[in-house]
Amino acid sequence: MITTPSLLDLMLPRLDGMTLCSKLRLEFQNPVPVLMLTARDPIDDRVQGFALGADDYLVNPFSLKELDARIKALVRRAQGRQVQGTLTWEDLQVDTRSPQAWRQGQTINLTPTTHKLLLCLIRTAPAVVKKQEMEYLLWGDEPPESGALRTHIYDLRQRIDKNFTSALIETVHGVGLRLHKPGDSAPE
Repeated sequence: MITTPSLLDLMLPRLDGMTLCSKLRLEFQNPVPVLMLTARDPIDDRVQGFALGADDYLVNPFSLKELDARIKALVRRAQGRQVQGTLTWEDLQVDTRSPQAWRQGQTINLTPTTHKLLLCLIRTAPAVVKKQEMEYLLWGDEPPESGALRTHIYDLRQRIDKNFTSALIETVHGVGLRLHKPGDSAPE
């Protein structure tokens, strides 16, 4: 059960609060409640914080009474939150906590990298995940110059689509990848 929220300042040394929040949600799949604390008040900062997974946002100066009330509210909400162990798309199920999936009754073992990519695709489906987003998910701000992403995508397709009646992973040329429902046409 989750009972202790994380308090993140946007201006943390080495790793800013926005990046840390994003890593908690995408890379580590951590559902801990996040309260952003900052002196930065622009609406765009607050919207970005929520988009990256923050549960609440408090701008300095604030009273300790308000901070205490917000933390208690986050704890109450988190106590009812269940960590989802499996995500489903069509006939595909993906374990969110370990690199494993199932399709048409078959167990599919994933690498940590293909697991991250598949979780990103299934959480975004049916929307397209841009190539740049996948590179950032895997390597942060320093993607390799080689075709490493292409290799990981090929490996993921071999595991998820190759031995099955229909492909779920679709390339949207010039944009990225998406999970689609067999028979659906590609987005324009």
